[in-house]
Amino acid sequence: MIDIDSDTESDTESDTVDEQDEKALEDVYHDRNLLACALAVATGAPSGWKPAPDAGDEWAIVWIETPMGQTSWHVPVDLAESIGPMQRDSDYGGYSREQKNDVLASWAEAGCPF
Repeated sequence: MIDIDSDTESDTESDTVDEQDEKALEDVYHDRNLLACALAVATGAPSGWKPAPDAGDEWAIVWIETPMGQTSWHVPVDLAESIGPMQRDSDYGGYSREQKNDVLASWAEAGCPF
């Protein structure tokens, strides 16, 4: 005899785990977005935000021009607006995520000078 209640409970537990994983990922991205905005403001480096041209009205690009190169992140536009008015536009420098992370690591190792 198949225990239907047991299968249903297992499915519910699986859904709960998936929902928890999704929530945890949302939390990680929110933390990352806050950090990107804080870094743009706190370092004193030329920085700002602009609407993301390929992502509708919900997303913006927060950018920083470091002495080691440019960095940028897509963040929700309401969060970008919280760092202040939109700043001058910065042309995308053309880099991969790995290259951006190398720039950030070099800048951090140097003490984030500007």
